[in-house]
Amino acid sequence: MSRPKKSRRVCRLPGTNRFGPVAKRNGCMERDATVVMTIEEYETLRLIDLEKMTQQECSEQMQVARTTVQSIYVKAREKLSASLVYGKYLQIEGGHFSLCEGDYLPQCKAHCCPYLQMDDSSPSITKPEQKNNSMKIAIPVLEDKTTVCPSFGRAPFFALVDVQADTTELLDNPAASSPGGAGIKAAQLLVDNAVKSVLVPRCGENAAQVFYKAQVTLYKTQGESLSENIAAYKAGKLETLSDIHPGFHHRP
Repeated sequence: MSRPKKSRRVCRLPGTNRFGPVAKRNGCMERDATVVMTIEEYETLRLIDLEKMTQQECSEQMQVARTTVQSIYVKAREKLSASLVYGKYLQIEGGHFSLCEGDYLPQCKAHCCPYLQMDDSSPSITKPEQKNNSMKIAIPVLEDKTTVCPSFGRAPFFALVDVQADTTELLDNPAASSPGGAGIKAAQLLVDNAVKSVLVPRCGENAAQVFYKAQVTLYKTQGESLSENIAAYKAGKLETLSDIHPGFHHRP
């Protein structure tokens, strides 16, 4: 069993999480035209390139080893370069992180923690948690209710798994028969059901945007077995989803 990844402390979420070229390349949109950068990768760019921190200072801020910061930073620079050089969209979402709530002030020299200047009684404040064992997850499944559905929005059912209680229930997906916008409607359905993580083979950008705004993390499934993917999630073996596609409605 692989070791679970340690959450990286992040002071703020990006104000804008999608960037891209103004004009389409060759008049079309490629399925692999999106580069996905995780929240912690974005944070290393912010701290090192913008705040001018050293990698050691960044590691203290994020509460991880310097070598870990170095690895995350290199990946972030590679993804940013690929977006600029190849004209790909850059989507910032997902990862293994926890938001700072003002309890690390000695390291937070810039006082950038988002909750320091907010009223916790405000209903607009949502403090996300990235703990596998304290959240409900969802997986799209086929009619046999044991196989992962390759289409998120058109899945007939969603398996809702309460990892802490070790229970699974099936949720009908009314968006499956929708003439349009199935992904967005399905995503909102799961958000309304308090899902915190979604396991999918692939996901469209509009549905992904709904999840991002609700601070729901997307993970990429391994194989077609529902039970095996649930076990892999519990063991921390699933990677965050990186192949966000533009959606069929974008195609000419």
